[in-house]
Amino acid sequence: MSLFNRTNVFRAVTLGALVLAVPAGLAFARGPHEGGPHEGGPHQCGQEGHGRFHGAGSADDVRERMGMVAERALSHVDATPEQRTQIDAILDEGAPRAFEARSEMHALRQELRAEFTKPQLDEAKIEKLRQKGLTLADDKSRALTDTLVQVAEVLTPEQRVILGDAMAQRAAQFDSDEE
Repeated sequence: MSLFNRTNVFRAVTLGALVLAVPAGLAFARGPHEGGPHEGGPHQCGQEGHGRFHGAGSADDVRERMGMVAERALSHVDATPEQRTQIDAILDEGAPRAFEARSEMHALRQELRAEFTKPQLDEAKIEKLRQKGLTLADDKSRALTDTLVQVAEVLTPEQRVILGDAMAQRAAQFDSDEE
């Protein structure tokens, strides 16, 4: 069984897309170029074209960036001061986990790069690293989803509908930008 068969590649790409899509959904209200790296906006990470947590040197950096995204969303739904306080506490707890996940995925990518640059490929080792990546992505996706559920439980059903509509609108904007 080859490591690079269609099923394995499809699974890896699908899981990777899921892991990347969930945090991207938090940025629902950001316009196509609003606040991007060219404008020095809140998600600027020091280099163009990299993800929201790229360049985050600590859990505090991640927390700050999570806070900026949350602030935009909470302003959009007119969150109460009590809701903001509760959500801040949830994000305070979630930021170290997000930073840890980023660090673990970075280390895994380094291991994979090292394996792929060796003169002799060790398919068994590469497969173990792939499986480690899937497990890590699943664990971190579950933690992120748990955090999102905790945040959603603080919001009213009406606020969640407003956010859902805004996310759908942002997704439509993104899709039209791709064409």
